[in-house]
Amino acid sequence: GPKIAAIRRKMQAIEAAIDDLRDPLERAVLKLRYLDSENVELVKWADVSVRMFGDDEDRHVKAAQRHHNGALEKIKLEGISQ
Repeated sequence: GPKIAAIRRKMQAIEAAIDDLRDPLERAVLKLRYLDSENVELVKWADVSVRMFGDDEDRHVKAAQRHHNGALEKIKLEGISQ
């Protein structure tokens, strides 16, 4: 129906915004956090860290969060997050 079509369009816009990011780590962290989940829950930071850095050490979890926050700021600045 129309709601499903609207959700699909929004997801396509989100995926395009992520793909437009120049930094590959920023793209990776957003895809892992938001798009790679098999359910509606966000992927846990420890799991994102393992996928990006090979472990869930605190420094790597924090690095993943920094890349995430930087990517969201770039998307906001470009006006894509509307």
